[in-house]
Amino acid sequence: MATADDGERRGARVGQTIRGLLLWIGAAVLGAFGCTALANLALGGGWSEDDVRGVLALGLGTLIFTLGGSAFLVLVFAWMERWSMPPMARYGTLILVGAAAGAAVMLPFGTPASSAAGLAYGVATAMAWAALHRILFGTR
Repeated sequence: MATADDGERRGARVGQTIRGLLLWIGAAVLGAFGCTALANLALGGGWSEDDVRGVLALGLGTLIFTLGGSAFLVLVFAWMERWSMPPMARYGTLILVGAAAGAAVMLPFGTPASSAAGLAYGVATAMAWAALHRILFGTR
């Protein structure tokens, strides 16, 4: 027989699942488009229609990498949480792992510029992940 407590627990689980999906997808989107927009500005681009289209196209292209990276960060964070690491140590470790993983994923492309881009996208995704986790879940 279902009780009111069961309904509350189920509601809490659904809420946590929705926040988890927002975290996973949100960090990937922020990492992909934020890093692409910053790279565009750093390389002398502006906000003309062509520049914005280029940022959107490249951002969509990099989203496949940042979605995978964000999923990997979820697993790393869960592992660190299981070992009871302090929250700020977890966030710092995530940024280092994001940087290393981003650079490693881009190594097969063979140029230092691609590894540097992977590092930048990895850091951006990890920072977005840490910020969103802090906003959505608070400190645990």
